[in-house]
Amino acid sequence: MEPVTNGKGKTTLLTEEETFCLLRRVSSGDQQAKAILIEHNLRLVKSIVGRFLGRGVEFDDLFQIGSLGLMKAIERFNPDHEVKFSTYAVPMIIGEIKQYFRKSGSIKISRGLQELAQMVMKARGDFIEEKGEEPTLSDLEKITDLSREEIAAALEVSKPLSSLQEIVYDEGGSSLTLEEQVGTEMEEQMVEDFALRQALQQLDIRSRMIIEERFFGEKTQSEIASKIGVSQVQISRLEKAALNRLRELLHENI
Repeated sequence: MEPVTNGKGKTTLLTEEETFCLLRRVSSGDQQAKAILIEHNLRLVKSIVGRFLGRGVEFDDLFQIGSLGLMKAIERFNPDHEVKFSTYAVPMIIGEIKQYFRKSGSIKISRGLQELAQMVMKARGDFIEEKGEEPTLSDLEKITDLSREEIAAALEVSKPLSSLQEIVYDEGGSSLTLEEQVGTEMEEQMVEDFALRQALQQLDIRSRMIIEERFFGEKTQSEIASKIGVSQVQISRLEKAALNRLRELLHENI
């Protein structure tokens, strides 16, 4: 099986069936299948690496480290388990990058990230003063209007490494550290984001355009109707059908 392209030289997404077929070949020692899987999943690595920029390490270096995590995920994934490959690969890639940061010692923090950290810590302090308790990530999202990834990055650079090992949950012999809590939430969000992008790519061109214009471009149905030369009623029907199909794809992909 050769890498799948869209006719313009760009690598397209593999279907779940194609992915599992290749993973089974990898488990039998097929290096060509491994190379194809790596090529088709590099966009996942790129997406994750973007969340770790601004910490003193160049994109190319992080991309190489993340790619190593991807290769480990491909080699260790068990196709017999009922889990989507990207769901398994994301924590592996993140783990490889985090391990690099831990081993590299002192991290240079960019000015932008320092400013984010100051904003988040001020919001945290104000919340504690007003409510008398620690804010959740959701609380900080609402207060700062930042994404969870930005807040997580700010929390990590605002605290010494030892404090990230602070236990935030301990019950019945099971404990959870702050680092694990933040990491888990980041991983879940990344899986969901990547699944949405995959699902959008599987829609037909018109449906994908309508969804992107409506929910990412914030266009009205009338504006989209005028753009493609149909009625607003038709756009309403097409949008509903596209959303239903998108929900089906997301249910399959997550």
